[in-house]
Amino acid sequence: MRTGFKKAVSVALCVLCAAVGIPTASAADNVDTLLSKMTTEEKIAQMITVAVRQWDGEDFTVMEDDVANIISKTSVGGVILFAENLVDTEQSVKLTTAFQQAALASKNKIPLFISTDQEGGEVVRLNTGTSLPGNMALGAINSANDAKTAGNILGSELAALGINMDFAPSLDVNSNPSNPIIGLRSFSSDPAIVSALGTQVINGIQQNNVAAAAKHFPGHGDTSTDSHTSLPSVDKSLDQLEKCEFLPFKAAIDNGVDVIMTAHIQFPQVEKKTVRSESDGSNVTLPATLSKTFVTDILRNKLGFKGVVTTDAMNMGAIADNFGVAQACILAINAGVDNLLMPISLTDKSSGTELKGLIGNIKSAVVNGNIKEETIDNAVKRILQLKEKRGVLNYTAPTAENAKKIVGSAENHEKEDDLATKAVTVLKNEGNVLPFKPTEKQNIVLVAAYDNETPGMEYAMSKMISQKTIPNVNYETCYYNDGSSAEEILNTVSGADYVIVLSEMNSNEDIAQGSLNTYVPTSVMNYCKENNIKCVVVSVGKPYDTANYKDAQALMAAYGCNGMNPEDTDGSQPATYTYGPNILAAVEVAFGYKNPYGTLPVDIPAVLSDGSMYESNLVFKKGDGLLFAGTVKPTEPATQAAPAATEKATALPSSSDPVNSFMNTLQNSGYFLIVACLLAAALVVIIIIIAVAVKGGKKKSNKKIR
Repeated sequence: MRTGFKKAVSVALCVLCAAVGIPTASAADNVDTLLSKMTTEEKIAQMITVAVRQWDGEDFTVMEDDVANIISKTSVGGVILFAENLVDTEQSVKLTTAFQQAALASKNKIPLFISTDQEGGEVVRLNTGTSLPGNMALGAINSANDAKTAGNILGSELAALGINMDFAPSLDVNSNPSNPIIGLRSFSSDPAIVSALGTQVINGIQQNNVAAAAKHFPGHGDTSTDSHTSLPSVDKSLDQLEKCEFLPFKAAIDNGVDVIMTAHIQFPQVEKKTVRSESDGSNVTLPATLSKTFVTDILRNKLGFKGVVTTDAMNMGAIADNFGVAQACILAINAGVDNLLMPISLTDKSSGTELKGLIGNIKSAVVNGNIKEETIDNAVKRILQLKEKRGVLNYTAPTAENAKKIVGSAENHEKEDDLATKAVTVLKNEGNVLPFKPTEKQNIVLVAAYDNETPGMEYAMSKMISQKTIPNVNYETCYYNDGSSAEEILNTVSGADYVIVLSEMNSNEDIAQGSLNTYVPTSVMNYCKENNIKCVVVSVGKPYDTANYKDAQALMAAYGCNGMNPEDTDGSQPATYTYGPNILAAVEVAFGYKNPYGTLPVDIPAVLSDGSMYESNLVFKKGDGLLFAGTVKPTEPATQAAPAATEKATALPSSSDPVNSFMNTLQNSGYFLIVACLLAAALVVIIIIIAVAVKGGKKKSNKKIR
């Protein structure tokens, strides 16, 4: 009885610890034991994530012996995979398995964090996965449940392939319409919407035991340059950052996000320290990635983040053009970073020597006292604890059979299409021209910007005709970025009864009056209006181009321009490989096959002739969006507007689940262990009472038998 009782108490305590997120004694022992056996070089290697996009000039899709040897002999902690690596489902499973086998052949047998950037929308890496409509489309829906659905699709597909970390979602507040790199990757220009939806995407990813990495702290939404090519600088005070950029990250921390990725951006009002660049000798203001002020003082101490901090890619221009590789890594470690992302890319056999050289340079900094051994130990412990938490240390290989049931499944594509159509935002609908109601044999012309956009448009038409949603109409497609003149496009349009024309904004140049991406849609819009042809202009890139079409009969925003590969489908069926659902959804909405419920997640300023934006003059406002006659939006908004800029910023609600929100908040508070211990004690007392009662019952029963 005593042995059984002790086991019951032990199990109960383990269950309680798991429920509230406390590492069990065995888990903590496992991490401490691993750490105690590691050399300084092995600890440093555990802090490095490498890329192998190409090997000897060819896309890396199958494990090479030389790569496996580098992984096993150096004991690196992680590998990041890109679209070049993830060709199809079965091949991807074999590759991730081979990487883990190489890691398990190392001295300490510590499995890898295998990561990728599967954000959905514009940034996808799985060639056979579900693309999803993207974060700004989710912002247009503004539904917590739909955001979690998107996160669950991302997480489930990655887990099925053996990928255990997703560098997503982007929690950047897109406050600068001219931002060249974030745009559609942001949920909104409103930090409250970014917070509410971002935390739900994180929940969806992490419920599949895949670590989510919120990025790019402290915020990349107000930059005017791209950190992939240069070092951006944002002239904002700490007070301004606290009232906008920090809010989504604070919400994610309170919600239990596993990882936060830093941004290679200077904030000179907050971090004034400069260092001499080993690249060119100039004095460079430290970007957030290399700043102790941001990583330790603000992110860890002020915002309370206890998880793993990773850099953005260390080979990006913002870092590589201004610092030496070893110099940047040492600065990042001293700033408080745990994981160094891509300081080295493995490209050929010599890369192993380069990687060992970097590890040696960092070790020298430890030996010389430039990095404290304790700093390394703390970072590696956080990495190992997360590997323990996400089941990485108890690695089980995925199977291709299971992965094929999940990755790019019909069920996921159906959910993807549902999200994409909900997100479509109708901004103009004069005379209720939408939805189109063609009759038999009428002519439809679909005008795209690029050739990869036509198959999705054709597939939407063939699907609606085959399902008899619309009559048997005639339709044809064309696109204008193939050298076609506006006159040629208008000649095709001239015989139409209905026209859908796409406008695509990727940069400010696209919305200048002389740009083909603006000139052709404007010409088609005006021609149709003059000739009584029903026409809708559809924005399929960043929605700021909608300002150019305020005179349109009908105007919609779809928030995504990824199409289908014309070589993969003729438009009679969906593409085999991953495709963007947004254009397909816009066509379905235009003909009333599905109803749109989207509202603008950003303000739309007026556009000047050169493509610059006049932000004080708004053409459309955040929250604008029309419903078709007789329809009602089925979901409530995920959040209300953010506090006014004059109000003191406070932590935003992070979850629609009050229990989950309470537990995550408690875990980040100073009272967590006290409450957990009280709960544990209470549970033990209950078990004792039950055990005594059961024992007493047995004695009475035995007496009766005798």
